[in-house]
Amino acid sequence: MYKLACVILLLALLGQTVLAKWSMTQQPAEERARTCQEQVSFCYNACGTVSRTTVNFCNIRTMGWNCACEDKAAEARVRQHEWPATVAECRAALTMCNTGCAARTDSIARAACYTSCTTDYQCSTAAAPRSSLQVQGISDKPAGYIPPTDNRDIELTIGMKFDSKTDDQNSRRMQKSGELGSLPKI
Repeated sequence: MYKLACVILLLALLGQTVLAKWSMTQQPAEERARTCQEQVSFCYNACGTVSRTTVNFCNIRTMGWNCACEDKAAEARVRQHEWPATVAECRAALTMCNTGCAARTDSIARAACYTSCTTDYQCSTAAAPRSSLQVQGISDKPAGYIPPTDNRDIELTIGMKFDSKTDDQNSRRMQKSGELGSLPKI
């Protein structure tokens, strides 16, 4: 029985190593754009209003995102596993994990693999895996970045990064259509 348990554990772990080379950027452009739109909208809601949001972006190419509110307490009320980009990353990883399990021919190994996936990817809960998608700057790449697998011509960033206390040229420039801050053209 001990040997069987070790074999099942080893097979489950081998299934997880395949995901180590997976990234949210391997999702289709449309899915990444939808995730970014949800992320940016969620940030505005978390901050209370657009005017109380100091940083809000999601880069469709890298899937890097950030959200900052004038009221840091509002921002802190959202736990790491609740941000839409984090939830989407976890769910996509769970799907990829389960897909790998389905390909297994041994029913015991397949069942152990599915169990491992649901244990490792408890999305939308405090037990969800930590995401590395949150970055400081719009052009920053998350840890483990892998370039997108599709070459669709898409706008790269959704949301706005601005300082509500200043009215400089950069703040106005970033809010113009077709620049960083505009919705994607897919």
